[in-house]
Amino acid sequence: MALAFPEPIYTDGNLSIAAAVGLPIYSCPIRAVNTAYVVSQDFVQNISSFSTLPLGTGFDRDSSFKLVSEGPRQDIGGGLVKWTRTYARLPASHDEFESYSYSFIGFQGVWTVGNLTGTSIQATGRPRQSHVVTSRVRHDYFYSTEPGTIPVIKSQRYLNGAGPGPTEPLDTDYLYDAVLVPSTPASSPSRTEYVGMINAGDEIVAEDSRLSRWLGNFYLRQTRYVVAK
Repeated sequence: MALAFPEPIYTDGNLSIAAAVGLPIYSCPIRAVNTAYVVSQDFVQNISSFSTLPLGTGFDRDSSFKLVSEGPRQDIGGGLVKWTRTYARLPASHDEFESYSYSFIGFQGVWTVGNLTGTSIQATGRPRQSHVVTSRVRHDYFYSTEPGTIPVIKSQRYLNGAGPGPTEPLDTDYLYDAVLVPSTPASSPSRTEYVGMINAGDEIVAEDSRLSRWLGNFYLRQTRYVVAK
């Protein structure tokens, strides 16, 4: 009994060239958006002529979709194999929200006695403390054969005031403004600048962005943001 297949998109008559069978199936793999970014298509071909395609090969029906995988081959008799090719296109950026424990920066306090001014960790300051907050995780997608060139977004750093000479500022657990006696440059950002960020509801990068393979040569960069407090 002869095998019957839907009419292929293309064939040279003896299936030495892979022939698409059936309709392409589109899917929406990203929970945050109802957009079709993946399509799968079944193919048949003589097993003796079969060979895989390079990742990134365009889909015949829509070249914006690039090959990301080829499924296992099934023997369907008559020297033929059937398998599924999966293609994807570049998703738009989107956000996810989740709880996250972030160590918010401390403030160095100031004390004044008569005409004397000094610094204190406790007086009008606060220690560095961790709080569980709702973070925004930005999802950005890239198509690249050289993922090492995809930029990484660095986390917010808190640095002490630069001193004289070539010494580089060091990380600090407390922010402070510049004082004249004794002469101390402000931290970076300064306490006043950071309070301004709090009042404006500005976001800060909570950790260095993370890069991972999404599908084929498509890569996902996730960057976590929290609101300053």
